[in-house]
Amino acid sequence: MTGNIARVAAITFEIGSLAGLGYYLACLWSARSYLRDRMEMRAAEEEAPAPNLPPVSILKPLKGEDPEIYASFRTHCLQNHPEYEIVFGVSDPNDPALEAVERLRQEFPAQAIQVIVCREVLGANTKVSNLAQMLKAARYQTLVVSDSDIRVPRDYLCRVIAPLEDEKVGMVTCLYRGISGDTLGSRLESLGISTDWANGFRNLASRFAYPMSWSTRFFPPTIGKGSLNISCAGPGVCATPGLGAISG
Repeated sequence: MTGNIARVAAITFEIGSLAGLGYYLACLWSARSYLRDRMEMRAAEEEAPAPNLPPVSILKPLKGEDPEIYASFRTHCLQNHPEYEIVFGVSDPNDPALEAVERLRQEFPAQAIQVIVCREVLGANTKVSNLAQMLKAARYQTLVVSDSDIRVPRDYLCRVIAPLEDEKVGMVTCLYRGISGDTLGSRLESLGISTDWANGFRNLASRFAYPMSWSTRFFPPTIGKGSLNISCAGPGVCATPGLGAISG
């Protein structure tokens, strides 16, 4: 009797083990299929003609050089958005990051690029102070604010601007993922950005169903901070981060 019970238990455990193994194999197959389909879809999206979207001013404050700064700048000149400009802002006219901007102008002479030297100090936050002065030079009412170490795919602008077509949406933002360097500290920071920080950000964003629309897509490959996009209804109706509220 005891031997029969043991055999039944062993067979049950074997069936359970095989079922678990089958489940994990199905998960791996599904993940592989998803990634393949996702890559094909992203490739098709990047090559698709740009929709009819408003012109955009990208505000990019600078302070010194970041790793691979030129490669990050370059991705912003390859966007499939029909009309946009890039406004760089520095506090120091001799900032070393301007060498990369000049190189960018030489490679992309047709791209609208402005460099604003922000001589005023408007408060304790230098970055926000520079953004306020860069805003005055922006040609367009739809703004994208991104740091100098952001790297984006070709359809980035179209994807983050599209939600602003909804009249109830006044602001759009997106998550980002870090790409680590060779050090342990850099790898831990990238892990924290992609897990703990991203999850906390999504929980916070879920509280703002109106009037903000939060785009929680990842835009690989991205380095650094995500972009904040502001739709302005007219002069004085919008504000850069930290300078005021968004009027809907």
